[in-house]
Amino acid sequence: MDDSSSSSSSSSSSSLKGNSGLDIDKSIKKLQASAVERSKHRCAFYVRNALLAGGISFAEHPRDAKDYGSYLIDKGFVEVPLKSYMAVKGDIAVIQPYKGGSSAGHITMFDGKVWVSDFWQTDMWSGPGYRQHKPSYKIYRP
Repeated sequence: MDDSSSSSSSSSSSSLKGNSGLDIDKSIKKLQASAVERSKHRCAFYVRNALLAGGISFAEHPRDAKDYGSYLIDKGFVEVPLKSYMAVKGDIAVIQPYKGGSSAGHITMFDGKVWVSDFWQTDMWSGPGYRQHKPSYKIYRP
């Protein structure tokens, strides 16, 4: 995946949906209202609060962004195949750490136009280190 900022859909992955019950619009509204221009290094906190606003309960939750994948699956999200992936409103990217970067990894949500976490991102990667190293990642859909 080059950029993942496209909002168009491919027929193979765009129809894939989970059964999380997430109110995507409420989640995105919360995330957009909270996001700032530059990262606060609190992506997991901001995305978790957006998920809460959309109806996903979190009695317990992972601390680090990198650990949210299995938690999202348990909440009814589905993993989206990366081959020919095109971002869909509500998708969540869980990105693993890279050597020399944050050990927590990164998590972000696609709002239908751009990727948003604790800040407005220019692409899914969130910064030059992630862009350069392109660590492993998975996409989850509500």
